Amino acid sequence: MKIENGILDLSFNNLSGPLPYFPPNATIALLLSNNMFSGTLSFICTTLQENLYYLDISSNFLSGKLPDCWGQLPSLSVLRLENNHFYGAIPNSVGTLNDLKSIHLNNNNLSGNLPALMNSSDLLFIDFGQNNLTGKLPSWIGQYSHNLIGLRLQANRLHGSIPTNLCNLSYLQILDLSKNNLTGNIPYCFGNLNAMSNATSVSPEISYQVVGRDWSITLK
Repeated sequence: MKIENGILDLSFNNLSGPLPYFPPNATIALLLSNNMFSGTLSFICTTLQENLYYLDISSNFLSGKLPDCWGQLPSLSVLRLENNHFYGAIPNSVGTLNDLKSIHLNNNNLSGNLPALMNSSDLLFIDFGQNNLTGKLPSWIGQYSHNLIGLRLQANRLHGSIPTNLCNLSYLQILDLSKNNLTGNIPYCFGNLNAMSNATSVSPEISYQVVGRDWSITLK
């Protein structure tokens, strides 16, 4: 297996079978999206990947519960597991990823409450849409995620009112809370979310460019 410059990109193929075990600390970016991989993410817990900062295994046929050992990837900045068949709760160890900037777990079958990500103070995008998540919208989002550009939680089973401290998210451009069971009033302070009035049209997509250890985030 050849890994060039610490980047292994096998995305957009027809590869199948379980995910292989990768040499410890061999990659900084692992891109396996849009294939036909099946099985679980057990390799996360069996090999220490301290240097891995970009993990994209989206749009496959992976299943099972998410492993609870994300602390073994302390450098992880981008986590993309959307469009798979994962189920169960989002493990608490996701909240130990201090460098996390973008997390996409949408379109799975995940359940339980939203994980506490207050330690990931540099978060730019959260997408947990199209799952079976329950509970209330947590207040930590407005208290600790001040750099957030996008928050997508649509098509879950969230209930309760919308926290007023979401108005603290001065950079927020995408907010999708549709198809839940939210009640109460829309906070009056939503009129202060000035980033949403930017004349540049945006959509809930983020594009990444992996160059060495640098990656860019742009709305398009």
